[in-house]
This record gives sequence, C-alpha cells and structure tokens, in this order.
Amino acid sequence: MMDRFRWVLYLATLSCATVLWVVACGLGARAVIGRVPWLGGIVFLLVALVAVVGGFLGCAYTFWCLDFCVSGYRIHWLDGEACLYEEFGQGGKLRSLPIRYHPLSSEYAPPCMIEIPSDQEWQASTPSWAHGRREVILKRLTKCAQAGYGRTVTFVPSGTLSEVR
Repeated sequence: MMDRFRWVLYLATLSCATVLWVVACGLGARAVIGRVPWLGGIVFLLVALVAVVGGFLGCAYTFWCLDFCVSGYRIHWLDGEACLYEEFGQGGKLRSLPIRYHPLSSEYAPPCMIEIPSDQEWQASTPSWAHGRREVILKRLTKCAQAGYGRTVTFVPSGTLSEVR
C-alpha cells in the first residue's frame, strides 16, 4: 500500500475518532445528569472539559495530517536538533532527508538556523531523489520553519551547528 494512501486512511480514521469522542462524552454526561441531578452538573462540566481538550487536540492533529497529505511535505522533529524533511515521492512513497534545526529563541516559529549540505556537497551527501532539487527543498524548509510568521531562516553548511553550541 502507498504511504500517501495510508496517511489519507489515517486522517479519515482520526477525524472519525475525534467526532466520536465528542459525541461519546456528550452522551456520557447526559446519562449521568438523568440519574443524579446534583452530581450531573459536576460530571457534565468535567466531561465537557475532557471533550473540549480531546476534541481540540484531535482536530489540531487532524489538520496537521491534512496539511501533510495536501502539501506533500513536512519537517518531522526527531530529537533535540535532529529533524527530517519528508515528502511523498513517485507512487506516493515517503522519502526523507535528515537535517538539523537550531532555534535562536524560545518563541513560536523563532528565527532559526538549518544545517543543510552546501551546493558543492549536495550531490554527494543527499539521496538520489534530492539531486537537482536543492532550491525547491530549501524553499519548502523556509516555509515550514517560518510557519507564516516570516522570521529569519539561515541555512548553514553541514557541521556548523555543532560549532554553535
């Protein structure tokens, strides 16, 4: 099965699960309110809070998955500064390129430095699917890192970020 098709199935399942979660919380609160009125109000508020938080998180994750399926690429955080640039390739297969991301402040979508092979190193240090696509990938990395805030994204040669720390 194609990776992109799996993501679409996952997105549909996640959307249905989010809706079912909110409905189940509402039905559960309704059942308790009918049996014990004084406790029903408290339980209703608790269930409503759980439904809102769960619904919000489910919705946010659903939109994140939808964006990945529609745009066809994303930056996937692994650990610390280690990230992957991922995209759907020919036949919907997922392919990735390791990068290092270093935020320069603690705000949302901060100015950052992204370690990427230089023009001279690109062909030798990237997978064959990325050859000849450096500018496209850099534009996509910039768009993801800025997240609509337009903050500065600086691309630095491989090995530079280990010197920054």
